Amino acid sequence: MGKLKNRVTKFFGYGLLFFGIFLLVLGIAMSVEGGKDAESGPPIAISSLAFIIPGGVMIFLARHARKKQDLVESIASIVKTYRRISLTTLSEKLSIPIPEAGNLLMIAVSRNLVKGNFDRTTDEFFTEDAKTQRLEFKFCPNCGGPLDRVYLEGETVKCPRCGLLVG
Repeated sequence: MGKLKNRVTKFFGYGLLFFGIFLLVLGIAMSVEGGKDAESGPPIAISSLAFIIPGGVMIFLARHARKKQDLVESIASIVKTYRRISLTTLSEKLSIPIPEAGNLLMIAVSRNLVKGNFDRTTDEFFTEDAKTQRLEFKFCPNCGGPLDRVYLEGETVKCPRCGLLVG
């Protein structure tokens, strides 16, 4: 639904912009031509701004919304590909600030483009699919030390205490 709204906004923006430019050219032509309509030219040219400015603003807003939608879709595809990703890594991949990456990720989650949860111990987001592929290592089998994060199938588990590699 957002894409349709952007297209309609952009369409009406261009319509207002072109109508405003038409009025501007008409007003200038009436002023230059002279005759009995010469007095009406400047007010028509000035009133064209009532169409040009809103048209330009609508075009700008539609483009900005489209760029944001593209970023949200990019975040969703990156998260699905990685299964687990930190906000820092996500922001580096898209060259955006970390808070913006977090906000866009929440928009992607709210629009059901991606489903998942945050691992609060490492501040990483992992997908719902990755949740079912979770390895149940909470403690190191060698030294018994607690492991610092949730591990997914296919990842190598390394104990932060003794360095044992499991997986």
